[in-house]
Amino acid sequence: MIEGLPPLPCVPGLVLYDPWDTHEAHLLDFFGLLEQVPLADLFFEHYIPHLENTEDPVVAEAKLRLIDFVLNKTLRPSDSFKARFANLELIPSSVRSSINGIQFRPLATTFDPTSAISDLFFDDEDVFPEPGFLKQHHEVLKTCGIVRKLTPEILIDRVHRFVTSRSKQRLIFKVKRLFSLPLDANFNLTAEFLTQFRTSRWIPISCSSPEGSQMVSPKDCRSADDKELVDLVLCVFEHPVTPRWKALLGWDQVLERETLLEQLNKSLVNQSSHRIDRVLAYIGSLGDCRFLMQYPCILTGHGEYVLPESVLLPGTLLSLYPLAPFLDQVDPSFARKHTQLLKVLGIRQEITVDDLLRVQSMVVTSAEAGKLSNDDLNVVISLLEISTRLQGDNKAPSLIMIPDTEGRLRPRTEIVCGERNVTGTIATFSFVNPRLSPDLVEQLGLENSFARATRLGIEIEDEDEDEYTPREKLTTIISDTLGRYTVDSTFSEFLANANDCGATHISWIIDACANGTYESSTLLSEELKGLQGSALFVYNNGGKSGNFVFDPDDETSTGMFGRGAMTMYHFTDVPMLISGSSFLILDPQQQLLPRNKHWKRKVGVKVPLKTARRLFPDQLRPFHGLEGYSMEDNSYDGTLYRLPFRVTEETLLKETSALAGVEETRALLEEYYSIAQMSLLFLRNVDTIDFRIRGQAASWSVMATRPDGTGEEIFQDTQITNNHQSGATYKTVWCTGMIDIEKAPGHLVNPGRRANKVTECGLAACLGCEGSFLKDLPNQVFCTLPTGHATRLPVSIHASFAITGDRKTIPFEDAKQNSAISAWNRWLLTSCIPELYLEFLRDLCPRLGEKAFEFWPTTAIATSNQSFSGVIRNAFWNRLAGEQYESYQIFPTVETQIATEQSTPLKTRTGGKKRRLFKVTSLKSAQFDVLPRRVSVNLTPLFSNICRNLVRPPRRLWQDMTEFKIHENSAVIGSQVVCNLFKVEANCVILEAFFKGLDAGSSRNEAMEMFLEIAIPDTSSDSHDRSELMNGCRIIPKLDHTLGTIKFQSGNDIAWSRDDLLFLPTLTEADLFAHSANSLIKPSLFRREAPKLETPLTALGIITHSPKNPLHDLVTEYSNIRTIGIWDIESFLVHINMSSAYTDTNETMDSWIVKFWSYLDPRLRTCLEERDAMTQGTSVSDLLKDLKLYDTPIYRYHESHSWHCITPQQFEGGPYIVRPFDQKEFDLCNLLPDLKIVDSSCLPRQLRDNELSLKSSQAFGRLLRALTATGASKIPQLYQESPGYERIQLLRDLVRAYTKTNDDTQYRKILRSLPIWLQHRPTLAATSVCCIPAEGAFMCAHGPMLLPWIPKRDTFVDPQMVSDYISTFQSLGCTIMTAESTWKHIEPSLPQTMSLDQLKSYLPCIDCLAKSNWKPQTDIAPNGYGVLCHPSSLFDHEDEIFLAAFGEFDKLRFLHPDFRSRREFWKGLGVRARSSSGAMTDLDFLQCIASIEARLKQTSNTDQNRRDAMKLTGYLSFVRPGFESWSNSSWATIMHARIYQTSTEVSSEPTYRQTKMLSLAQKTGPCSIQYATSRAHIRVLWSERPLLRDPPDAYVYKRVGPPLLDSVYKHLQHLISIRESIPGQELSQYLKDLQATYDFLQECPATASIIGIRDAKIWLNLPTTHLASISPSQLNGALRSAKSLCFNAPLDTHVVERAKNFLIPYESLLRKLGCQTMVRPSRPNLTPRSKDQRPIDQSLTVIRDMQEKGRLTDIDFKVDGLQISAHKIFMAAVSKYCQRQLLGKWGELLGSRSVIRIEEMTAKTLQHIVAFAYTGEVSWPVLDNAEDINEVADKLDELLDLLRGADMWLMESLHDLTERHLLDKSDTYVRPDNVDSVKELAEVARAKHLVRHCEEFIRVNAQFVQDCRDMK
Repeated sequence: MIEGLPPLPCVPGLVLYDPWDTHEAHLLDFFGLLEQVPLADLFFEHYIPHLENTEDPVVAEAKLRLIDFVLNKTLRPSDSFKARFANLELIPSSVRSSINGIQFRPLATTFDPTSAISDLFFDDEDVFPEPGFLKQHHEVLKTCGIVRKLTPEILIDRVHRFVTSRSKQRLIFKVKRLFSLPLDANFNLTAEFLTQFRTSRWIPISCSSPEGSQMVSPKDCRSADDKELVDLVLCVFEHPVTPRWKALLGWDQVLERETLLEQLNKSLVNQSSHRIDRVLAYIGSLGDCRFLMQYPCILTGHGEYVLPESVLLPGTLLSLYPLAPFLDQVDPSFARKHTQLLKVLGIRQEITVDDLLRVQSMVVTSAEAGKLSNDDLNVVISLLEISTRLQGDNKAPSLIMIPDTEGRLRPRTEIVCGERNVTGTIATFSFVNPRLSPDLVEQLGLENSFARATRLGIEIEDEDEDEYTPREKLTTIISDTLGRYTVDSTFSEFLANANDCGATHISWIIDACANGTYESSTLLSEELKGLQGSALFVYNNGGKSGNFVFDPDDETSTGMFGRGAMTMYHFTDVPMLISGSSFLILDPQQQLLPRNKHWKRKVGVKVPLKTARRLFPDQLRPFHGLEGYSMEDNSYDGTLYRLPFRVTEETLLKETSALAGVEETRALLEEYYSIAQMSLLFLRNVDTIDFRIRGQAASWSVMATRPDGTGEEIFQDTQITNNHQSGATYKTVWCTGMIDIEKAPGHLVNPGRRANKVTECGLAACLGCEGSFLKDLPNQVFCTLPTGHATRLPVSIHASFAITGDRKTIPFEDAKQNSAISAWNRWLLTSCIPELYLEFLRDLCPRLGEKAFEFWPTTAIATSNQSFSGVIRNAFWNRLAGEQYESYQIFPTVETQIATEQSTPLKTRTGGKKRRLFKVTSLKSAQFDVLPRRVSVNLTPLFSNICRNLVRPPRRLWQDMTEFKIHENSAVIGSQVVCNLFKVEANCVILEAFFKGLDAGSSRNEAMEMFLEIAIPDTSSDSHDRSELMNGCRIIPKLDHTLGTIKFQSGNDIAWSRDDLLFLPTLTEADLFAHSANSLIKPSLFRREAPKLETPLTALGIITHSPKNPLHDLVTEYSNIRTIGIWDIESFLVHINMSSAYTDTNETMDSWIVKFWSYLDPRLRTCLEERDAMTQGTSVSDLLKDLKLYDTPIYRYHESHSWHCITPQQFEGGPYIVRPFDQKEFDLCNLLPDLKIVDSSCLPRQLRDNELSLKSSQAFGRLLRALTATGASKIPQLYQESPGYERIQLLRDLVRAYTKTNDDTQYRKILRSLPIWLQHRPTLAATSVCCIPAEGAFMCAHGPMLLPWIPKRDTFVDPQMVSDYISTFQSLGCTIMTAESTWKHIEPSLPQTMSLDQLKSYLPCIDCLAKSNWKPQTDIAPNGYGVLCHPSSLFDHEDEIFLAAFGEFDKLRFLHPDFRSRREFWKGLGVRARSSSGAMTDLDFLQCIASIEARLKQTSNTDQNRRDAMKLTGYLSFVRPGFESWSNSSWATIMHARIYQTSTEVSSEPTYRQTKMLSLAQKTGPCSIQYATSRAHIRVLWSERPLLRDPPDAYVYKRVGPPLLDSVYKHLQHLISIRESIPGQELSQYLKDLQATYDFLQECPATASIIGIRDAKIWLNLPTTHLASISPSQLNGALRSAKSLCFNAPLDTHVVERAKNFLIPYESLLRKLGCQTMVRPSRPNLTPRSKDQRPIDQSLTVIRDMQEKGRLTDIDFKVDGLQISAHKIFMAAVSKYCQRQLLGKWGELLGSRSVIRIEEMTAKTLQHIVAFAYTGEVSWPVLDNAEDINEVADKLDELLDLLRGADMWLMESLHDLTERHLLDKSDTYVRPDNVDSVKELAEVARAKHLVRHCEEFIRVNAQFVQDCRDMK
């Protein structure tokens, strides 16, 4: 009866019967009245076939309910169930039909929607099961094989679906999901599909098109990893792709060079540096990359990409003296990325003289009219700088030309230097360009102008009296200065000038001329009117202008125009200033001021103010009213500059032409505000800087307030007040110190200072800020003013450094050119500044205390030892390490402030307020606390009471002290100091009081842990020293809140008294042995856990070192500290009263003994394990004896409401047993009198585990021994007193457990005689239970084999019991029957043909045999008729091919249906089936073919036969395992078997194919593979062979071999015959068919043997291979035979026709068929006869222009009515003929402008000759159409005329060029029909190489030439 079976429809021939009760079921079974059909067979063989034949929706619902019921019952489906279930339509679809309701589909084509593969399907695809059905049966469906993984077939289907998809955006997601799916290792595609897979357009790529994306094929795109390599050329799939998918898509293959170069070119156009880098790196990895030499792909330091020949590697002189764009350095980052690439391209690092000369040549070429631009002039200056620095080449400077003042390059012998204010002919000298620096001029060794004037005797006159001529050569250095100094450096230069002249105030004022420009009626000159507008004013209140003073006798000034002064020309061309009683105006360009007596503009005018007021008052009007100046005054107390802004971009003073106006200057001054905030720190005079717009309040101001004093103090506090118009006001307080260094070491000289200047050194530290937060003010390096270099120290430093002229660089490392400068600066950094730094800290520490540590130089701030900070830091610490600084009071202690009188006296200001200072100490007296911060804070109250000079430096500071060994002679708080301190009892009392004063709990424990970590030395120190150090220290916290003393002993005999020992307990041990608190160390320290295992050392009381608890380090064999070992337990138990008995109510004792055993038991187990490892057979009793616990009452048993304690010795000798865990066993034991049951929780675990159950041999043996002691006769009584199956089962199980582990035969006879074994029941109806003894019974575990005809079945023990107790029976000596022995009893009585009842009984027997793995080789398999036969005569009943071939109901071929469930068993016995890999033998397949071929010949049931044939042929549709082992004869039979159906589906074929293909298919019946064609050969056979409906795999076709040559040739003839009927839209397909046929014929070696093929006109000679451009009209006249074609011919001739592009691929075949080939002789390598340079240099372009315009020409040639002008000298230079004519007598007769008529050449030839004379080049004629024979002839005539003309006029260079050009183009110009005439004309022109080429052409193409001659 099947419970829960749903209502089922009636099936004809099938009746289900439901028995009334169990008795009725037994009766039906006993008499065999009903057939019991398995549920699966009922489902698959009856109901599903019946339900599939109807389309009624009601039936569909019943079918669904039945499927639900079967799947619910099938928890573990068999393989047979899976196979049948997968191919039937049993899965309800998620889409329902509007007519039939539920739609069902096979599981094999149903996809799991919860798997990743489900995302590949679209919403309109019906491939998923109904959601509710899936949820209910998901696990069963997965087991049965619902599709969850990607297979090649699914991938093929998805690609085809994606190609036709219209939802591009949705498709992007699906392709992403596809690429995220894993691919199995055996996932492979055939070559044919792989090509289609990579060429089909199915990948969506996002783009800007209206559709949002485009479809591309894998070959036209790449993954995102290659984006930067191809994204400008190919499409990029922007989503992740795994390496396995990349390999499948072909994206892991090397990119083609053309693709990479196209990407590179486009990236260069777009300036995409990251793409260029990626492409170059990829090309570099491929190996040879020299083809990049022609691509501008190298990035320079200026961000430009140039050719490799135009760059050098980084690190050359080009970094100092750039030569860009002519020669540049590779960008350093680019060089690092592409090191190997640059090496392959041969890019050098060293610059050579040849490089300089090449750059000079390019500069000359680029110069317009020979005059250099500013950029070119910079390059030339750099060339000169480099030439003076080239090592090993002293001639380099002499080879480089030098620019003069006009910017023209001249040889160095023509250039002079010096002053130009001379008269006479010396004014014509070429002076060196003023842009060249004096140093460079000196290195070049140019002659001075005064020396040359003196040598020539030329006088030098004075200038005008009122003209101010500066001492320096202003115009020479202004431009260079502005290039070195930035525009913002102007503000710092003027500030330094004001400070030098003693000014205290400097102001910057912008005059925007809000009311218009000033009056200009009375000016110094009319040209100055344009400067009366906006300007920048600079004011300082100094008496002199520092570097800008006027006194020429003041030796302390640097002159009027020092480099700092030149910065004002950033803003103006004409500066003006008032100072004292003078007014000065300068015009270095000499364009605006009045002229001198030499009629030259003055460079400057200096006049008294009084004179200026009188002569040109309007010149002073802009000054009026500013900073106290009035136009009424004749003198001015201070200095006021006016810098008029430029009004035009034209200036010679700046390379850049950007104007600095009002807004630009205002922005610069706003930026300067951040610099000005710190600029006053080290200035001695200036204390105020401000900026404002004229007529407005100050935009910002900075003011320094310095204390008044006597000037004796070194350090003082300076307050900087910053105000800004935005409202941001704040004050910063700085501690500044500055000293004057009176004398430097004798070997040092400051190269940057004059002798009377004072050397300074200073430091400054910001102590605080008020107001707005101070931002972006890092500590800087000062040289009076900020240099822009950050100190990376907590202070700013100042010194009289020797710096470069632009105040940007402070050299301090040894360098070749700056050795003196570097030595001076290094002395300041390593000597002066560190010494001042120490004094600075000495002043600061008493004032700030520990906060002063923030200003020490440390490693954390310094960047490297070679930086400013690194050098100062190293020098500082090296000085502090000296003995002279040991007593310096610079270390603040941790105490609070103390009175000034108690500290070291410091200098204070007069009348200053007395300060409270912090206590400081020296290095020698300090006790350093370098403990971790948390530890130090917690223990400071302790150490501060003991250590009086405690210093707590920051950790970063202590690292420096350690690095420089500053601390070696100082006391450091550590184990050594602490141990010595606490050997003193007074300190120990303080320590004890300190601990007691802390809060009990975590804070006290934490303090103790911190203290002990410090006090206990590290184990890495010497053990003897460690013992000496700690011996006698009283620092160990004990459990009773006192401190214990550490003691050590030495020697071999170490003995400690009980009172001396200190035990280190765990928390558990402290609780157990709390009565001994005076000897236990506090256990809660370091959160110590109880050890899991103990070692031999722990058993002795010694524990190994634990890195987490320093107390463990003290546990050694020499100390009095140890852990509690198992050997110490007995001593602790002595003090505990272990009473012999106590009541149940004594909870304290009960709890203690339970805890005691939880503590003792693991230690006993560990000790036993260790002993077992060292010795054999150690018992618990032996161990307890050794531990002195054997006589201690530690065991207990319960009796009469009391616990009784016994010793282990009593337990081993008395009637005791361990309490069984099982209650039934416990009840059994309770029935035995005088048996004591011991508590298992208070026993050793080994004993408890071994005897916890009576099933163990030890426990059962102990029970037997106990029963023996109390009387063995009670064992039978126990069985008799308690009859029943349950007690029998218990005793049976105990016997089994005992016999498993005990081989003792003492009790075997008794156990075999016990009647405890169930008797075999002959029928299921037997209800009584009968037990028999093992003695005399048969034991067979194979129940199903006990068939009805087995005799004496009642003597068999129940087979299930035999199986369950088989080991027990074997132990008792019983014989067990095997399946083989049982079968031998069955086999003689087996009938040959079985009835249904017999088959029903036989089936379980077969199942049993199948499970036993024994395979009898007899007639054992029943066929469909019940006849037993050999398995090898039957076929696999589940193989669809066998079913299709023989018919599903063939009973002779297949097993009986009831026996098919053991399919694998039958296969093992020989049933003919496929292998595990799915392979079928060729013999089996041939039988299938023979059967199906015979069926196809029948006329009945043809449709079914065809369907079965398709299943058979489907096996050949894919490559199957085992194909390679099939014999050739088998393949031959398969190829000729007519079992295939031809395909009549031709609608997808081109229309020109359809009629022929349909005709072939219709007239062919069942077809063989041999007679059909494959899709791979469709193009070459479609007119001769039909296609198959379900064709076999390509591998099968390979076994067939290639198509027959005759059939292919007939197909070609058919193609030629239908050429005129091809539709235009299908012409490309037709031509592809033709090409494929040509390819086949070419690959076939026997093609040439085809009769008539040589003369057949079957070759389409078309001009292109671009099929889309070919029209149908071209086909008619393009047919040629092979003999009429010729390869390598330039044009068609009368004899042969040139083989065109369409036939080029078939050259090898056409040659075999008689096609000819024209041979081209090799071209000679011509050597020019003349080595002369070009007739005119490139720099003389003006002469060419004059010739073209007919200017200054002196000869005219006239030919063919055309007159050509030229210069005699040029024509004579290139033509020896013209030279002889024009220089001879005939030339003397010619006039100055003669006309010469030319008769022997054409006008075109003469034009070429004259043009060549001026350019050295020939403009060769260009062919527009190389196939136009007339155009080719015209161009050839033109070239031959030019060759003849060059020969006539004796122009060797032109003659060689023309002959070489003709040879290079010989493939075009020389043909069989004109070679004779070309040779003849070449002989006339004496072109011997061309003559030989023609002769060789005639020789190798003799037949062609002769045929052409015959045609003439």
